Amino acid sequence: MKVIFIIPSLGRQSLITTIQSLINLNNNNQDWKALIIFDGIKNNLENEYIQTINKYQQFLFLEIEKSGIEIQLNQQQQKQQQQKQQQYENNCAGYVRNYGINYLISHQIQSEYIAFLDDDDTIHPDYLHYLSKEETNYNFDVIIFRMMYKNFNIIPHLLTRKIEKKNIGISFALKYELCVNHQNVRFSNHSFEDFIFIFTLQNLKKKILISKYIAYFVQTNYNQCINYIKTYIKNIPHVKIN
Repeated sequence: MKVIFIIPSLGRQSLITTIQSLINLNNNNQDWKALIIFDGIKNNLENEYIQTINKYQQFLFLEIEKSGIEIQLNQQQQKQQQQKQQQYENNCAGYVRNYGINYLISHQIQSEYIAFLDDDDTIHPDYLHYLSKEETNYNFDVIIFRMMYKNFNIIPHLLTRKIEKKNIGISFALKYELCVNHQNVRFSNHSFEDFIFIFTLQNLKKKILISKYIAYFVQTNYNQCINYIKTYIKNIPHVKIN
């Protein structure tokens, strides 16, 4: 097995689309698994659906006690209720990812890489092909794939030459052994948790590659972005850090 994707979930309907993007991966060897962690809620996927998608035992499902920090709302409940979801995503999904990392290690579920995916995002059908190709061409500990948003913005930006706040998302994969050997390689309770995670690895002098490939889609999917990808991909550089 090459990659394990850790997916925190609040049980949103978009999780189905996220799962489908994994099923659509162009990989005949089924060289991946996905650990889906329901944070403080019940797994609301139909058993029949789970049995259908899990015929190759690719998916692991966990239900855990609330891992993230609950945010107390003041009297302006109606207005702030909308902010609660965003605050969860910014500050608490990292705790669920940490739970997933520690679960893999404690249960000795091994892999070459750990990658991350949110339950309203999707990945490119050639994600595994890109990872394998970059692994062959570059010697790295961490690979950061480009993300494309539904407004077709890309991060890291085209001209990025260094790790920066607001220019790093969750679209990375790292060597499994890094999480085993370094207890501080975990997510923090911060709105820039993804950046801090990568910055920690940079301080450990790990080799980081910002790939030219757009392989992660935020609240959209490959089919909606394909024309933009063909335009941008010609101008996107690889960037090696450290």
